[in-house]
Amino acid sequence: MDLSPIDSDALVSLAEDDAVLETMLLFVDDEIMSIRDVIPVTSSRVKFLGLVRARADTVRSAHNVGAGVLILPRDQLYSLRKGYFSNGSTHSFKYQPSVAGAPLDISTIDPLPPYTVTARSRRPLPPISIAINSVTPIPIGAAAVYNSGSDITFAWRLTSWDRPIYGDWFTMWGSAYDDTHVKTYIEIWATTGSPTKPQRKITVQDGIESYIYTNAHLVSDFGSEPTQFQVKIWSSRNGYLSMLEQSFTVNRN
Repeated sequence: MDLSPIDSDALVSLAEDDAVLETMLLFVDDEIMSIRDVIPVTSSRVKFLGLVRARADTVRSAHNVGAGVLILPRDQLYSLRKGYFSNGSTHSFKYQPSVAGAPLDISTIDPLPPYTVTARSRRPLPPISIAINSVTPIPIGAAAVYNSGSDITFAWRLTSWDRPIYGDWFTMWGSAYDDTHVKTYIEIWATTGSPTKPQRKITVQDGIESYIYTNAHLVSDFGSEPTQFQVKIWSSRNGYLSMLEQSFTVNRN
């Protein structure tokens, strides 16, 4: 990247933890990335390695040579909360110019093209309407049943437009807007003893909203059909897990 104009002294390599926390953000087209390794090439050119891609619910994509790049420290970003900028609302903005340090009359400045807000989630919302063998909904902490000798079908919904904002800005900028890029993680846990790890970890690919846990896998995981086991289920997008897992117990019928 050619630097023009920017204080290159502010561009330094970051520890991986800081990169994950998005200390320094890089905007290219419609994708937001986090800077990690900064390699000086010349006094006005740098190379970035180890970028953390597809941050803030944006989508990883290819970018053309010559694409414009914007670099901003996260602590210099102003957070616009959903209460003021709702999803789908349209706004016009103006830059505030100044001459010799004095601001010009803002009323004389032409506005930028209107901008329509697209709500984004920093972390995905957990799946909802979880069903076991077509019995739905299963509320958090409730028990479901399976029949001996039968496969078990988990189903859920990823769509989250109908769910309100929760938490502060670090958690959510609005409702998650694109569930086609959301993975689902399922863990199968024993409910007896003191388990320190799940019996099975399952990754369901982007946008899929069901999974069949076969009876053969169940017997393999536990040695025989258990009278009871626990299921935990999360959403994951761009490396972020949903804040809360959905957890419930399944009993043998």
